[in-house]
Order: sequence, then structure tokens, then C-alpha cells
Amino acid sequence: MIELLNVCKFIKGREVLRDVSLSIESGEVVGIKGANGSGKTMLLRAIAGLIYPTSGSVVVDGVNPRESAAFPPSIGLLIENPSFFASPHWTEKLRTSRLDQRRCSEEANFPVSHGRGP
Repeated sequence: MIELLNVCKFIKGREVLRDVSLSIESGEVVGIKGANGSGKTMLLRAIAGLIYPTSGSVVVDGVNPRESAAFPPSIGLLIENPSFFASPHWTEKLRTSRLDQRRCSEEANFPVSHGRGP
């Protein structure tokens, strides 16, 4: 479970997260949508313990990342555009992953979108 309570983050005097509160159950799939610079990446970094909130709290599987030096083992995180996807090895992995996602999606009866949206 991921819980955020009143999370705020200031960087160089600029507020990048303002009073974010949410609760995500284990196994729940959540999308984060917003304009460039709206704080999506900072939110993911806070959840992963890569940055700490200026105020508020983040708890992942009962652990506050600020109190534990370990990266939360239940989190997989890919931020921005990694250069290693250009390698043929990773291209094949991604293709296989997409096929697995599509199969899982069909079994769960919900759509999976690949590529860029409008």
C-alpha cells in the first residue's frame, strides 16, 4: 500500500508538490496525468524515497522511505526516457512485455494502450 498525506515539496524556493494526499492499495493500477512541470516526476521520486517531502508523509508498505535507507522492494520505477531501450535486447524485452501486458489485460478485461496518446 502507498499512502501520501499532505505531501509538499519545495525546491529552490519553488513549490513543486502542494498538499498531495492519496492512498493506493496493493495491486491497484494508477495512472498519473498532468502537464509538463506539474509534479508527476517529483511525486514518483517521493514515493520511491529518491527525494523527501518538505512536509507531509509518504508511507510504502508500512515504511516511511525517510526512515529506511533501502529502496522499497515492492516498487519498480522508470522515470523519463532511458537510453538503454535503444538496444535490440531491450527492444525485444519491451515487445515481450507488451504482449504479456496485452494478455493480462484481456484476461482482466480492461484495455491497455501502448504508445503516445493525443
